[in-house]
Amino acid sequence: MDFSTKSILTCLALGFLLLLYTTLYGETSHSKNPSPIFTIQEYQKTKQKENWLAKKERIKGQMEDTCRKYGASLNFLAPRTNLLYDKKDNLLYCVNPKVGSTTMMSHLYKLTPESNKPEGVHARAVVHKYFNLKESDPDTRTLAESTVSFSIVRHPFERFVSAFRNKFLQPNPHLDIWIDYHRYFQKVTFPNFVDYFVNHGIANSNCTDLKGTISYSDCDVNNHWSPYITRCGYCATKYSVIVQLDSLEEDLLHIGKMAGGLNFKTEPKSKIKNHSSGESTSSLSKKWFRELERSLVMRLYKFYKVDFELFGYTLDDYLTL
Repeated sequence: MDFSTKSILTCLALGFLLLLYTTLYGETSHSKNPSPIFTIQEYQKTKQKENWLAKKERIKGQMEDTCRKYGASLNFLAPRTNLLYDKKDNLLYCVNPKVGSTTMMSHLYKLTPESNKPEGVHARAVVHKYFNLKESDPDTRTLAESTVSFSIVRHPFERFVSAFRNKFLQPNPHLDIWIDYHRYFQKVTFPNFVDYFVNHGIANSNCTDLKGTISYSDCDVNNHWSPYITRCGYCATKYSVIVQLDSLEEDLLHIGKMAGGLNFKTEPKSKIKNHSSGESTSSLSKKWFRELERSLVMRLYKFYKVDFELFGYTLDDYLTL
């Protein structure tokens, strides 16, 4: 190849690179402020959002499959008493106790007209005062589909342990389930409580029919242990987002943006510690469940089976080998 041919090819190559650079950055290298189509930070944010949306779509797909599997037995709406509606910000929240509910109450309190006052112990009452559904509000199905609607879930057994620790490790004589438990057991232990729950608590709360089949629509077991499906009617109530406790911070940031830029920044709750042992709720739950008889665990699993299937949770690490 002679010198002139090499020169021509070199010029063509440089011209192509210049064209590519101009296309990507909008200006030539002589410009004072070349600006790429995306900065690295913008690209990363875009990918993060895409990954987050893809994750949420997978959960929705899992829910749709489960709802089809069980059909009409799960086709009931969330009870309106379990919903909080912020009309101004177009938010609808279905509350599951012991699953980020304290965090959400704090966020919602800041959206009330009384947010200039310290939260204190009355924050929850203030939130309900302003955001409980009214008779004049649209029907539940319409609200869920026309708002930024969401609910928060976690592994059902982890929530079960969290509720037990919160309500039973200290005397709670005014709680109905505490009173009922002490009809059968004097000493409070986790194995005793699981035994009580599967043999008496469920049956005493209209959660089974005469054949022993789980009946979710009329189940009125204490709300700290009630299945998610009974509280939020996921098959008939279509939520915009299902928040998971192990990604609470990220999920709430996205929901805040969907609602027009609300500041829902919070600390992740997946590392809540057991004050006596220093263990996280997650690791403590697995430890306690592995100490139970397998038959007892499977009976409890049967009660929460729909929740497991709706949100893709498994029994891994909760059963002895």
